[in-house]
Amino acid sequence: MIERTHTGRTGPQLFGASTRRLAGTLLLLGLMPVAAAGCDENPETLFPSGGGGAGGDTGGGGGTGGTGGLDPQSITPAPGGARRMIARQYIGSIRTLLGDAAADAATPPVDPQLLGLETIAATQLATPPTFIDQYEASAREVAKAAMTDPAVKPKLVPCTPTGIDDAVCMRTVVEGFAPTAWRRALTETEIVRLVNVGITGATAFGSFEMGVRNALSAILQSPHFLYIVEIGEPDPENPGVRKLTPVELATRMSFFLVNSTPPQTLLDAAAQGGLDSETQIRALAEQLLAQPEAHAAVRDFYDEVYLLRNVATAPKDLNLFPEFTPSVRAAMREETLRLIEDVVWDRDADAREVIDADYTFVNGELAALYGYPGVSGEQWVKVTPPDAQGRRGFLSHGSFLSRAAHAESTSPTRRGAFVVDSLLCDEVPPPPPDVTPILPDDGTPKTMKEKLAQHMQQESCATCHAKMDPVGLALEHFDAIGRYRTTDQGFTIDSGGQTAELGSFDGSADLATIIRNDERAGNCIVKKVFRHSMGHLESKGERPAVIDLGGTFAESGYSLQSLLVDLTLSPAFRLVTDPK
Repeated sequence: MIERTHTGRTGPQLFGASTRRLAGTLLLLGLMPVAAAGCDENPETLFPSGGGGAGGDTGGGGGTGGTGGLDPQSITPAPGGARRMIARQYIGSIRTLLGDAAADAATPPVDPQLLGLETIAATQLATPPTFIDQYEASAREVAKAAMTDPAVKPKLVPCTPTGIDDAVCMRTVVEGFAPTAWRRALTETEIVRLVNVGITGATAFGSFEMGVRNALSAILQSPHFLYIVEIGEPDPENPGVRKLTPVELATRMSFFLVNSTPPQTLLDAAAQGGLDSETQIRALAEQLLAQPEAHAAVRDFYDEVYLLRNVATAPKDLNLFPEFTPSVRAAMREETLRLIEDVVWDRDADAREVIDADYTFVNGELAALYGYPGVSGEQWVKVTPPDAQGRRGFLSHGSFLSRAAHAESTSPTRRGAFVVDSLLCDEVPPPPPDVTPILPDDGTPKTMKEKLAQHMQQESCATCHAKMDPVGLALEHFDAIGRYRTTDQGFTIDSGGQTAELGSFDGSADLATIIRNDERAGNCIVKKVFRHSMGHLESKGERPAVIDLGGTFAESGYSLQSLLVDLTLSPAFRLVTDPK
């Protein structure tokens, strides 16, 4: 039977109204059975290279070992439930399941942010109807790419169909792919339904291959693939608390550390007791971090929380700043990401060094903009900025300075607000509704510092701006695209200042050192990573866990790799309460 789908295309109906009633379907997620399956206990086989889904059932059952050094009864975990994977997790999952070509064809919706993070929005905001259409369109293209990839197709279709309506072969396809994609065993009813979807498509289009594409598309646009289930099971030692099942824990770890659904080998290992002890959990976290995808996940995290990806669209008056070309914007972003890669992965150093590092990475174009001698061409090199410029770490990178500025001028308030909010996690209240955001201008040339002095003269502005403006003014030696300068409007720049929280500082290098050494900087990294991993702000009941992580982070020398591993052992990461 041929029906018109809700996207307006003619073709076999994939999942009927279920794709529309996605939220209602989620109510059933906690009711689906999860059965154990056999596994390969060799840890080297948990992460096979290349794409292609593996067959077999996934399972839960059994405990998840200890809960780290913190007493689990000292916290109140967040409620369990289901949350939508974000776009980069979607693409990573397609890559794990179906290979590079399919991942390149994926076009998931662009995620909104809530409280500064996409994972929080994906957890707490309703899925817009437009997203459902986009997931359907993406699933169709992914299925098409997978079935035209000679490295993936034989794994998906290991049987030879006897005809376009070969239900036995179609069942082999479904049973080989769906359990991995949905991260659990399927019921007989679900298997039959997916086989019928495939056969309906094959009959409608006169092609068994088109039927397989139809079945794959249905699997990939199902909420069972798009949503991460974290229901848990009752913890007999802690009434009112639920432990994530081994498969749920492995899934949460995989999405957190490598932005992807787990491969079948990992699901099997978890179901067979591979996460029953803290030693096993730590080993898995370290094994995940050894994957190239972990590097990409950390880049994506910083790309989001440092707003690096926004540099490409930062508004600028190109008559004033013709040098701010697309290639320069891209180089600014890459400069910061290379510094992060060096600190976090190449040296496993103090993560706070990103704030005040005395070196950076530039290519010829960026070096010319910054005024660094001896660098040319497209090759990236590690350099020490000239002492006279006072450049230290991320706060002196164009990726930050250009984005946190106006189109025509610097913005000490924007720069200061980012430092206070995103590097120190100190709340910056929104301005009063009756405040005019434009400073009066009598036409007399003034430095930015002189202009912003008016903030201190207005009681409604002074409290907040006293925290932000001095911080941003310490960076005034860098113009709206990050070039070094010594004057503003012809007047010598005074970059000294002070705040009640940070004390006195003189210029950007001094400020960077003070911020890096502020206790809040390390704790803020912990909070950002925790919120990203969990999809919500830490609750009062979870704060003991966040405080504990802050302590272990400091003890590790502020190693981000250690923090990522330690977080997976935290009871806040491994426990939930009843879904609400």
